[in-house]
Parts: sequence; structure tokens; C-alpha cells
Amino acid sequence: MDWATAGVYYNKTMLSKAGYTTQDVDSMTWNPTNGGSLGKMIAHLTIDKNGVRGDQPGFSKSQVKVYGIGVMNSGDFIGQTSWSPLVSTLGWQLGNTTVWPTRFNYGDPGSSRQ
Repeated sequence: MDWATAGVYYNKTMLSKAGYTTQDVDSMTWNPTNGGSLGKMIAHLTIDKNGVRGDQPGFSKSQVKVYGIGVMNSGDFIGQTSWSPLVSTLGWQLGNTTVWPTRFNYGDPGSSRQ
């Protein structure tokens, strides 16, 4: 592994309070249409200042107190360790080669699915 490795980190206590288990995390799915179970989990883990979850009626997206996702990266200015691992599941590739690309594929229609 190197600096381009992507992974999922989570707070077990917050996850449990939201009704999820580690098995739920291990079996998450993602798709560009509705986010899959990952998108649903992020919405449920997001909480506004009134304690309303992101997937509940009355949620205020302009008054978020707890975000259901955070990206830990080191200056990821190209998406390599934040969003491209998701888009890559659709067959999209970040560059023209897997190692030291000389051209990035942001113009590829697959990248617009992010």
C-alpha cells in the first residue's frame, strides 16, 4: 500500500447509536443513482442541530451538527483517495495508466457520475 490507499474509518459508538453494526459497514454497497446502502447510512448518520437525522422528515441541511461522512486525506486535490475509489467501481480510471499517469480522465463521461 502507498499514499493512494482508500479505506473506511468509523466511530463504533456513533454507528451503534444509529442502529448499525460493523457487519452493515462491511456489506455496504454504492451506486451512482442513489448512493446505495453507503448513501443511506451517510444520510442516517448526519444529524441537524435539532437532533433530526438526514433521512428523517424535518431535517435541516443548513444546520448540520454532525456530518455522516468525513474525508481523511492528505491534500487530495485530484480525488484519488476521496471520490475516485467509488467512481472506479464503475470502470472509470483516474489516469491513462494506473501508475504515474500523464493524462487524467476527468473529461471521460464516467467521471461525471461522481
